[in-house]
Amino acid sequence: MQASLQSLTGSTLDENIIDSAWKQVDFTADPLPSTLVSSAQHAVDVGLLDQARDRRRGRAARRPRTTSTLVNKVLTKAGRPEVKQ
Repeated sequence: MQASLQSLTGSTLDENIIDSAWKQVDFTADPLPSTLVSSAQHAVDVGLLDQARDRRRGRAARRPRTTSTLVNKVLTKAGRPEVKQ
């Protein structure tokens, strides 16, 4: 973590801060649809996603859609419980 911070920002953090932060991180395979939509919209706003493609095809731009279908296929194959939509 420190090496990544150093390469990205030119500085590091106190080890106690990093240790405390990692204790608060919870990795999950269960996406929160509302946060995915918000993240996608932020990406459109800053130019990382091109929502205008639909306009060029003659369709109105729409909010990004999310689904747990693909995630659940992977989880089922791995023998893990599915996530809720």
